Amino acid sequence: MIWVTLTPEQIARADKVGVTRHENRLRAGSRHRNNLPLNFDRDRAAHISSARCEYAAHIGLGTEYWNADEDIVGKAKLPDLDDFIDVKERKFVYHNLIVQRDDPPNWAYLSVCSEEHPKYCVERWCWGYEAQKKPLRSLQPGRPAHVMRMAEAIMKDAHELAYVAQCNRAARRTTDAAPSTQQAADPW
Repeated sequence: MIWVTLTPEQIARADKVGVTRHENRLRAGSRHRNNLPLNFDRDRAAHISSARCEYAAHIGLGTEYWNADEDIVGKAKLPDLDDFIDVKERKFVYHNLIVQRDDPPNWAYLSVCSEEHPKYCVERWCWGYEAQKKPLRSLQPGRPAHVMRMAEAIMKDAHELAYVAQCNRAARRTTDAAPSTQQAADPW
């Protein structure tokens, strides 16, 4: 586990991201992903709380990107961090990690507990393909999901995900710095 305490400035930034996401969804007339009826106050609070968890995970894992400004309705879904980490909030320590049936299998799903706000626990994670081996449960009408308890064997410590993110970043930099095959093969 990695503990992150957000400063008032970081909370304000995350809150701004959450409010913007909520406003974008309202403007686009987008439906709630969990098939819940729209509720302005609840939905806005959920966007804010999720953004805080994402920011805490970004800081705790040391990821290169927080896709905070990339949540534009109508575009392809992006992971929350870098190009493969999706943050899932757990409001209380006894909650489970939820991975939706249609979530990408090649993403990492990271649990962040917000129970002790402004202190966040960046907890455990699993790959989507691992979660998808679990049976589907109907937690919301028409939105079955895979449910993982934190103690399950497939759940790995957040420090391991920080290492995976660091290795991916190093591999990207190596690839970006290498000359392309076309350039190397054609000296004229």
